[in-house]
Amino acid sequence: MTQLVSTVTTLFDFTWIKTRVKNYFDYLDRNREINTTIKELSQLSDSELADIGISRGMIRSVAMEAYK
Repeated sequence: MTQLVSTVTTLFDFTWIKTRVKNYFDYLDRNREINTTIKELSQLSDSELADIGISRGMIRSVAMEAYK
């Protein structure tokens, strides 16, 4: 009987599903953070961006690098 329970437990091991769901939500959170950063940096003026050492064309790459 314990072998049957062990086999059934192994057959219905859903840890891979939990891992995939967690990874998906982590992906969504990361993208939300990146998009928020892009939006906030885009609202700065060119001189404000220059003060922090980035150009307007670097905004996306800076945001993505911040959330690796």
